Amino acid sequence: MIFSLLMALGKYSPLHIFFDIPPLSYFRIPARFLFITSFSISIMAAFTIDKIEKNKKLKILGVIVLIIISLDIFKNWYNFNTITPFSKFTKEPDSLSYLKDKNLQNFRTASLWSYLFTPTHSQGQSWEQQNDAYLYNFFKLSPDVNMIFNIPTADSYTSLSTNRTNLFRNLYGSNLELNNPENIKLNSKVINLLRLQSIKYLLTTYDLKDGELQEVYASQKYSKKYTIYELKNAYPRIRLVNNTKTVKTISDLEINLASDTIDFKDTALIEKTIEPLKKKFASYEISNIKDSGSKLTFQVVSNGDAYLLVSDSFYPGWKAKIDNKLVEIFAANGNSRLIYIPEGKHNIIFYYLPNSLKAGALISGFSYLFLLLLLIFNKRLKLVQRITSTL
Repeated sequence: MIFSLLMALGKYSPLHIFFDIPPLSYFRIPARFLFITSFSISIMAAFTIDKIEKNKKLKILGVIVLIIISLDIFKNWYNFNTITPFSKFTKEPDSLSYLKDKNLQNFRTASLWSYLFTPTHSQGQSWEQQNDAYLYNFFKLSPDVNMIFNIPTADSYTSLSTNRTNLFRNLYGSNLELNNPENIKLNSKVINLLRLQSIKYLLTTYDLKDGELQEVYASQKYSKKYTIYELKNAYPRIRLVNNTKTVKTISDLEINLASDTIDFKDTALIEKTIEPLKKKFASYEISNIKDSGSKLTFQVVSNGDAYLLVSDSFYPGWKAKIDNKLVEIFAANGNSRLIYIPEGKHNIIFYYLPNSLKAGALISGFSYLFLLLLLIFNKRLKLVQRITSTL
């Protein structure tokens, strides 16, 4: 218990050297060592209760202490979480009422980077009576809430983000002008980043100042004004481009992603050389988009060769087929996928099938087969023993 308490002090701990030794090095946050402290206290409590049960006087004292502790916990923690009618949390949020009528099959929403800002109405020692802070998560369709409503979003849990997602987070953080959090100015670099992620609608409680944003919905139901802004000329999630620019390092990628001189409408940044187009396209059409999360299918018609860009996360395990022929996926724009497509009409499929899933399925299959054979062998062995015993 003492060891875990000291480890929870992090860099201020005299035992800080142990953070470099596995498995202790896997603790992402030093405070997580308090789990070990809690477990140790639970064991000590079990021994204490065992002693109390063997002594009548201690048993009476134990009951009194338990009642006092229970009342203290109830008094101090009853209002820690907000008390709100359940119907408020099951009701469809205002933002969804507006967005569900929009065609978001090829675009995304995003809250105003909640990992960078803490709304002023959620600050304090506890959540007592801060209903707006809870309801804001519903309005902005945060990742957990959005699992219910299934609106396409660029948001993700911070702890589950990939390095490529964090690249965009860092770029937003370094390019946003945060002099006045209540009145935020989005510069051209931030607008470019939003377009590269196919973000068309921003949900926020902040006043955003930029000519590329238009306020399309506002709600004043609570203490804060909740607003939806529409980004003009947002890039579709699935689109074709004629040009690529190769970047070799992470720093080059960061510099180019934040550039306001590159025409990203017709250009993609790639990290390895790709075959040049034989004939550039002038027009194209994308139709029949179907997305199940782990599989994306659609049709594309182009009057020339093209680079097909999908602004979904580039991650190992994703595969692509053109007319059922496997093709290479290139990392593009930091966290998007790009493939080369020839002129004409094609059926495109992106699907997620990592090698780890194949290996897991193979191991599970052999394990089930082994257990089945073991059961059959065990039954036969018992049958032989039964026959032998009757002879």
